[in-house]
Amino acid sequence: EVDAMLIGEPTSGKILIEKNSDKPLGIASMTKLMTYYMVKKGIAEGTIDPKKSVTISPSAAAFNFSASSNYGLVAGEKRTIDQLLMGMMVVSGNDAAAMLGEILAGDERTCAERMNQQAKALGMRNTHFVNASGFTVNGKYNTASARDMFILASALLKEFPEVRELAKIKTINEPERKFVGRSTLSATTVQIPGLEGLKTGMTDEAGYCFTGALSLTSSSDGSAFDAITVVMGARTNDARWRTTKELADLAAGSFSHVSLVDAEKPIQRYDVPSSKEESVILYPASSYSVFTYSNQTFDIRYQIDKNKKAPTAEEEKFGEILIYQNGEMVKMIDIVSHKPTTQAGIFTRMKRAATDFAHFVLNLL
Repeated sequence: EVDAMLIGEPTSGKILIEKNSDKPLGIASMTKLMTYYMVKKGIAEGTIDPKKSVTISPSAAAFNFSASSNYGLVAGEKRTIDQLLMGMMVVSGNDAAAMLGEILAGDERTCAERMNQQAKALGMRNTHFVNASGFTVNGKYNTASARDMFILASALLKEFPEVRELAKIKTINEPERKFVGRSTLSATTVQIPGLEGLKTGMTDEAGYCFTGALSLTSSSDGSAFDAITVVMGARTNDARWRTTKELADLAAGSFSHVSLVDAEKPIQRYDVPSSKEESVILYPASSYSVFTYSNQTFDIRYQIDKNKKAPTAEEEKFGEILIYQNGEMVKMIDIVSHKPTTQAGIFTRMKRAATDFAHFVLNLL
C-alpha cells in the first residue's frame, strides 16, 4: 500500500522501523519543509525580515488555480514573510512557496540549486529539487528518500521547533482578501494522538505522502519521546494515515528511552587522605540515555583510580564508566569531581596516618 516508510527518533537519529528508506521517490508538497527550513535559517541569520511586506510576483501568483493547492495570492498584492510561511505550511500554498523561493534566491532555478546545496549540507544523499513548492511542472518533480526526509525533519525540529505551532492552526480566514483555507492536517490530528505536524503531500507522481512529528508515550514504561514518521507513495489517503498511525503504535509499544547514567546523581564519596578536604564526591561527567527496544539490557561497569592524591583539579578525572550491550562497549563516560582538593599540611597528614594505623591495629585484635 506504500512505497516507502519509516519511523525514527530525531534526537539520536535512530531509525526504528523502515521500508525502502533509501529509495528516491516523489515528495510533492513535503518539499515545503525544505523551503520553510531555508527561510527560517535566513530569518535566524538576519538576512530575511519576517515582518517585511513583499509584493507578490506574477510567476508566484500563477500557481493560484484550482488544480494547485494555493494561498489565493494575486500578483501585485502585499504579504509578509510570516504570512507566506503560514500560507505555505498550513494550506500548502504552492503560490506562497514559489514566492518564498523567489525571496530566497531570485528565481526558481537558482532556488532549486540552493535547496540541493542545503540538502547535501544536511547529509541528504538521495534528494533532488527542481522547485520550491513540490508541484509537478512539465513532468519534472522533486524527489527524496524517506531517510532524507527524516534527516530534514529532524533538523527542522531541532533548530526551529516552533514549526509544531503551525499544526495547531485549523483554518486561515482572511476576509480582507476573501480567502478561507483549511489546514491539510486538520482531519488527522484527532485520528492520530500525539501528532504535531509536519507536512502532507500528494501528486500523481508521488502518491499520498506525509512527514509527521509525533510526541509519543511508551506503553512499556510511560516514558515520553519524540518520533518522526515518513510515509511515501501511499495508494490512497486512508493508507497514508493508517500507516502513520500503525508506525506510531508500534513505536509506542516497543521502544522507550532508557536512562543509563545520570550526571546529577553522585557515584560515591572518594577519600583523599592527603587533602585538606579529606574527600570528594564523584559524578558522571555527562548523562547518557538510549532509545531502544524496551526489553534491552545493559552492563554498566565503574573503573575508579584508587591512587589519586591531592592536589586534584576541578573536574579532574577519577575513572571511567563503561557501558556494554551484548558484550560490546557502546559508551565510555569519565568519572569526575566537580570540586578541587588541596594538599594537607605535613602535621595533618601525619596525624591521619597515625589514626589509620591505630584503626588497623585494633582491627587485628
